[in-house]
Amino acid sequence: MPTGYFMRESGGLLAQMCRHLVLSRVVGATLSEDGVRLLREDPDMFDKLTKVHERESRAVTALARSLRLTHQSRYDEKTANTAAKNAPVIKPWKLTLGMSLPSRHTAAA
Repeated sequence: MPTGYFMRESGGLLAQMCRHLVLSRVVGATLSEDGVRLLREDPDMFDKLTKVHERESRAVTALARSLRLTHQSRYDEKTANTAAKNAPVIKPWKLTLGMSLPSRHTAAA
């Protein structure tokens, strides 16, 4: 973000977003490392963790919107239309693992 993007009044929202991001990442890492084991051995704990992760993800999304950090909030109608017209078309059936995606200015075959 450019200098001055956030006003002083945004400090509380930024702090909340950081807290939610950290908790989401901690829970996400726990699910990645132990999710299969928890699902087998302690399904209730697995369910609680997935609910916490979903709640934190929703909070991050809401805060990002409030702080105008989403892609949609950065475009006006004209620039959004131009960006959509210039976006590459990638056919899902042509994607392979490890494939690098085309740049914004080239279209896929």
